[in-house]
Amino acid sequence: MYIPKHFLETDLEKIKKNIHENSFGTLVSTVDELPFATHLPFFLEENKSEKGTLFGHLAIANPQWKNLEEKEVLVIFNEAHSYISPNWFDDFGVPTWNYTAVHVYGKVKLVREEKALFEILEKLTKFNEKDFPIPWKPEMPEKVKQSYLKAIVGFKIEVTKIFGKSKLSQNHTAERRKKIIDNLKKSDLEDSRKIAFLMEEKLKKN
Repeated sequence: MYIPKHFLETDLEKIKKNIHENSFGTLVSTVDELPFATHLPFFLEENKSEKGTLFGHLAIANPQWKNLEEKEVLVIFNEAHSYISPNWFDDFGVPTWNYTAVHVYGKVKLVREEKALFEILEKLTKFNEKDFPIPWKPEMPEKVKQSYLKAIVGFKIEVTKIFGKSKLSQNHTAERRKKIIDNLKKSDLEDSRKIAFLMEEKLKKN
């Protein structure tokens, strides 16, 4: 990912928070020497590694898993994004797009053993059910459980590199940024209002 210096996010805890809050990511590798991507839910586990470990699973019918073992992959997480109109400036401007994103690199270890695979499902379920009044638990008859486990391949990715980008008009003047924020707040789009909030946070720190 191309990251100009003023858009580089250096706060690792903030980057991890972005992953936790936007955990539906994109797993990128190669299949038959061509780029291949799968959109998946992930769980980032904090552990002895400073950067953590990502867990997930693929459908066994998905060819991507077949050449993942010990390969380095890219996982992309996106947060909010919004179009920025030059009409919002009194002086000259050009159209652009503000957004935040995290790119994670790491080596894959496939998980096929039943107990370890089910533990991955439990991690994902517990994480995604945590805000429900009555969280659903992956408790089911053994026969049903077996049929589900045979249909998937689990994986874990020991994170080796992690990059965060927050393109929030940091290369504009404070006056311009305030005008962008004011206009984004008027939007009917939730993402645009989220970008306004993130821009305000960034502006307060500068």
